[in-house]
Amino acid sequence: SDQSEVWGDIALKMSSMDVSSRTEAIADAYAHFAVPVDEYVGAFTLRETQVGACFVINGAVKGIELFDAADTCARLMPKLIRSYALDAIEERGQEIHGPHRPVQHFLDAVRAAPVDSFTALGEGEDLRLRCATIAGGALAARDRVVHLCAFRQAPPGGAM
Repeated sequence: SDQSEVWGDIALKMSSMDVSSRTEAIADAYAHFAVPVDEYVGAFTLRETQVGACFVINGAVKGIELFDAADTCARLMPKLIRSYALDAIEERGQEIHGPHRPVQHFLDAVRAAPVDSFTALGEGEDLRLRCATIAGGALAARDRVVHLCAFRQAPPGGAM
């Protein structure tokens, strides 16, 4: 997505969360909700061998992050939880009706999504996943996926 779309998404999120900022920096939203976000981070305990997480808010899968090593997952998970915590705070009280097994349904959609492959800037291949309801990417190198992230997106003209 282009940079103007990203800034538009940030402005929309800040508006929906009733956060004002001269710069529209997402850091201002984190600062505004620092205590609740920190509570989310503190509520999660990683298992020693954990290499990823699927983030579900109000019964709907928002995204998945998978890594090739537990230490990478442990290092990045607090930042990921902070990001999804803002979504959870924004969506408090919303009731979402989705599939009976939302994680399995989401994983099936990720698995079935078409993949485009590009040479990565560094080592390996940059893989892009995109279909009507999923957007994501992965870095593959040395016959393994180093990092995979996938997110639910609203179908064209529809709500999630």
